[in-house]
Amino acid sequence: MLTPQGQRVKTDARDALMIAQCLSYGGGYHAVYIPTEEDDSVKEYYTRLRSRYYRLIRHGKKKNVAVAAIARELACFIWGMMTGNIGMKTA
Repeated sequence: MLTPQGQRVKTDARDALMIAQCLSYGGGYHAVYIPTEEDDSVKEYYTRLRSRYYRLIRHGKKKNVAVAAIARELACFIWGMMTGNIGMKTA
């Protein structure tokens, strides 16, 4: 991004062009994914299931019993999302 001393002219247009070229050619610019409402509800449910699993383990449940309980809940969540019975939060 350095230029020779003879070409140093302070203009915003030239600076903007230089920054845009550096971002586009240098691989510094990548597309950004914006999560949807459905993604947020899945993330919330995942964190809830994870904390429930560790709570079951902490309270002395066997690992396979805790996994079965979480799998049942996950199956119900997937079924609910597919049938539309579990809606997303509306804030």
